[in-house]
Amino acid sequence: MKLALTLLLLCIGIAWSQNQTCSNPLNVATFNTLQINFAPYKDRRLDAAIDYFKTRETDLTVLCMQELWDVDQRNKVINDLKGRYPYSYAATPVQTTCNGGCRSNELDSIRGCLDRNDCLDFFSNDLSECARVQCRIELEALGASCAACLQSGDSVGDIFRNLDNCFSNDEIDPNQQCFAYEGQSDSLLLSTIPFDVTDTLYFAESPITVTTALYGRLTTSLGATHVFCTHLLPADLPVFTTENVTNYNQSVDLLRWVSSKVGNTSEPTILLGDFNHGPGFWPDNYDFIIQSGYTSAYTSAGNTNCTYCNSNPISMGDTSFIIDHVYLENAYQLNSSRIATYYEYNLESSRVPFIGDRIPISDHYGVRATVCGGDSGAEGVLSSQVRVTDTDTFPGRDDDSSASGMLISIATLVVLIALL
Repeated sequence: MKLALTLLLLCIGIAWSQNQTCSNPLNVATFNTLQINFAPYKDRRLDAAIDYFKTRETDLTVLCMQELWDVDQRNKVINDLKGRYPYSYAATPVQTTCNGGCRSNELDSIRGCLDRNDCLDFFSNDLSECARVQCRIELEALGASCAACLQSGDSVGDIFRNLDNCFSNDEIDPNQQCFAYEGQSDSLLLSTIPFDVTDTLYFAESPITVTTALYGRLTTSLGATHVFCTHLLPADLPVFTTENVTNYNQSVDLLRWVSSKVGNTSEPTILLGDFNHGPGFWPDNYDFIIQSGYTSAYTSAGNTNCTYCNSNPISMGDTSFIIDHVYLENAYQLNSSRIATYYEYNLESSRVPFIGDRIPISDHYGVRATVCGGDSGAEGVLSSQVRVTDTDTFPGRDDDSSASGMLISIATLVVLIALL
């Protein structure tokens, strides 16, 4: 009898914790737009992303976007979404000079791969995707100077059709810092309410591209709220080749900087972005964030579905990961789910063998969360507790498990009462 009563009280507690509410929750989201120069259908997908956040995710207060490398891209997003997000913040570009581009052997390697795979038979977008998929090894082997030049090409596809534009006879310093996109970073922080304070962290370890974290303190429905937006370096994507240690060091630097901004307050702190780590991909770096006192809204809600998925026709992954996060401290999620999935919004494409005839608006799916201030008492979910799935069979937010968790708790409660 005592055991049954104990289980009953535990079950009631679980049911209550999964039905927590607050009077004025805050809705936030992160989304990687995939606007690197190698990416297919850039312009069409960016228009679709703008339309998506203008017409579908209409209750967000804060939106963090990544991979808006070009100034024109960023300004287009800011201007087109100004009616919904009148306030925006982005980093100032880093001034950089780079003497040299590509050596002849680097260009010969890329050109040989394009020829072997008949990539030059395709036009702009499809040529780019052919190079990105079929010449991954060759792209990863490029030096910093060559990679930066190719990334800064004028248009998708034409980069690979006019490789000699990056050829240089000059002596190339292998230790120089060569930044693509004229030193622009890619993150953009959008808000429906004004920023009280803004700032930027420029990461020390930023090969090829300028890597930053954006900070905005806002007075939201939760009171004073600290919001950070970032895109940490990946570990094995083309032309961004780095090592696990770089992602870890950036994670450490980020939390150190966050602490300096938030101070000793108990005010809600929200980290948004593509962190390029998580269950399935550099899990130790994800666990470092969790063990530092944060929770991932997405995994804490019981979600296991990938945000970077092998099933996505324009992803580069051989497996599936959860690498897009809404990390919370002094705050907790009421619910969290993926957004901008293939099933919600997709576009017609050419019938290229490695793309298919429909494409999503990015190689990532976004993550949104409804957030309350305070401490729920729940511990963060470690990577070992998450078995990443890729089960894209239903449209919309099909991976929000809070409702099913509540039903299970209620069902268990009924069984225990019957046992009594």
